[in-house]
Amino acid sequence: MSAGTRGRPLVVFASTTLWVILLLLAVGCMHHEDRALLARTTSTEPGIAPLPATFVGDLPCADCSGQRLTLTLRPGGIFLLRQTYVGVAAGKDEQVYELGRWVVHEDRTRLILQSGAEAPRQFAIKDAGRLSLLGNDGQEIRSRLNYDLVRSDRVDPIDDTIRLRGMFSYLADAASFTECRTGRRFPVPHERDYLALERAYLGARQTPGEPLLVTLDGRLTTRPIGEGEVLKDATVVERFDRVWPAETCARQAFSTASLTNTYWRPVEIAGTPLTVAADQREPHLMLVPAENKLRGFAGCNQFLGRYDVEANSVRFTGMATTRKYCEGAMDQEQELLRALEATASHKIVGEALDLYDANRKLLARFESRYLK
Repeated sequence: MSAGTRGRPLVVFASTTLWVILLLLAVGCMHHEDRALLARTTSTEPGIAPLPATFVGDLPCADCSGQRLTLTLRPGGIFLLRQTYVGVAAGKDEQVYELGRWVVHEDRTRLILQSGAEAPRQFAIKDAGRLSLLGNDGQEIRSRLNYDLVRSDRVDPIDDTIRLRGMFSYLADAASFTECRTGRRFPVPHERDYLALERAYLGARQTPGEPLLVTLDGRLTTRPIGEGEVLKDATVVERFDRVWPAETCARQAFSTASLTNTYWRPVEIAGTPLTVAADQREPHLMLVPAENKLRGFAGCNQFLGRYDVEANSVRFTGMATTRKYCEGAMDQEQELLRALEATASHKIVGEALDLYDANRKLLARFESRYLK
C-alpha cells in the first residue's frame, strides 16, 4: 500500500471527527426545549416531512410596511403561528398568534390551518422546503410580491406567552389543561401563576376532577414531568384570568351551529357567568323558522315572541312570559330578558352564539346544547 493510499483514511477520520465535534457543540448550544421538540421528529406527511418544522417568510401587508410569518408544524397535527406586523405600534413591531390544527389535503398539494370559525389559511406545498400562501378561495395568489414561506434550519418552538382557553381539571395533585382549538391535553406544572388557577378552580368545581373552562395567558412549552423527569409538552400558566363554570370549548368548534332550530343555553349575561343550581332547570331559547317564532325558558318563566333576521342583524319582538315567582332566580331571569329585548345583531362562532346591542356591546353568550 502506498503512502498516499495510507493517508486517505486518516483524512476521512479527521474530517469525521471534526464533523461530530461541531455537531455536538451545536446541539449543546440548543435550548433544552428545542432538543425535546427535535427529538420527536417524525415523517407522517411526505410533502412536508421531516417534522417538526418551522417555515418563515416576509409577506406584503395592506396597512403596514410588512409582516413576517413564522409557522411551526408539530407532529400530531398541531401548529403555532407568529405573525409579526412591522412598525405598527408607535414604531414597534406587533405580534399576533394563532394556535390550531393542521391537515394536508387529500390531493397532497395543500396544507390547511384551522384555528377557529374564520376561514382556514391554506398553503400550496411546493416541496419539503417551501410553502406558498393561497387566497381565501384556495387559489394561487398571482403577484410579483412574495407569498412564500421557506423551511428554517432551526425549529422555533414558538413558546411565547399567548392567550389560551381550555378545560382545566385537578385531581390527586395532578393538573391538566385541554386546549380548546387543538383538543390536545397538557399537564400543568405547579409554577408561575398556577396557584391562582388552582384556588379559583377548587372554589368553582362541583365534583372532584370536574373539567371547567378557564382562560389564561400561558406558554405551550416543555417541562420535566413524572417519574424520571422526562421532558414533555406542558402548559405553563404565566397569568391566570378566570374560570367560566357554565361554558365549554364550543366556541372553538370547527363546525358552525345554525341560528334556528338550535337549543341555545346562556352561559354569560351582561359579563357575568350564568349559574344554575343542581335542582334547577337551565334557561334556554330556540328560534323556530315556522312563522319566525321565538320560545324558551328564562329560569323561572316560559317566554314566547317573534324574531326577524337579516344577515347578522336579529331582533326579538312581541315578548310575553308566564308570571311565576321563583326565589333566587328572578334577577338573573330579568337580565336575560332585557338582553333579548336589546339585541340588534348576533355572531355565531362554532357552537357558540353572541348577542350584541345597537352599539356592538356584548349582551349575552350562549352555547348549543344539541342540534335539531
